[in-house]
Amino acid sequence: MAKWVKAFNDRRQNAADMRRPGPPSVSEEEVYALAELLGSNRCHTIRELARETGLAHTTVLHILRERLDMRKMDLMHVTSHPPTRDLPEAAIGQS
Repeated sequence: MAKWVKAFNDRRQNAADMRRPGPPSVSEEEVYALAELLGSNRCHTIRELARETGLAHTTVLHILRERLDMRKMDLMHVTSHPPTRDLPEAAIGQS
């Protein structure tokens, strides 16, 4: 409680810039290992990446989103010739 009072008196708006004790929750080696796996083949699920790196799937998801700035569209596998059976006739002629 005393920390909050001091922070309020110092006009601090949030605690985001405060240092925390202990090592970082994700090491640079873990981020690098995950980036290396994705560099060769981006067609992986979160759980596959977790199994291959030995990290928890939530940690892998955190690294992908926060550290590597990847979203679902970045991880989707896109073929050079998409299947046309589900596309309307007008869309098939445009590709």
